[in-house]
Amino acid sequence: MNIENLQVPPRRLLGLTSAFIVFVVSLAGCISIFQGEIKDALKACRKVEKQKKAVVLPSKWSSIVQKLRPELQVIGIIYVNKDRSAR
Repeated sequence: MNIENLQVPPRRLLGLTSAFIVFVVSLAGCISIFQGEIKDALKACRKVEKQKKAVVLPSKWSSIVQKLRPELQVIGIIYVNKDRSAR
């Protein structure tokens, strides 16, 4: 076994390093983009059972929040879909 055969050429090392960097950046981007779906899969508290009740209007939510937490200011309410709670 020759020691010269074990050396990695600089261009191969540069290629592997840049490929690793691209992989890490891509993985971080995927995690960032699919953050909501990942949280939905991992946290059961984000799911609600579908009920046969009317959807609560944003004005009603605002008044409820103002009664419970007067120090907060309601800027907006997000309705994602029917199996998720409003935020």
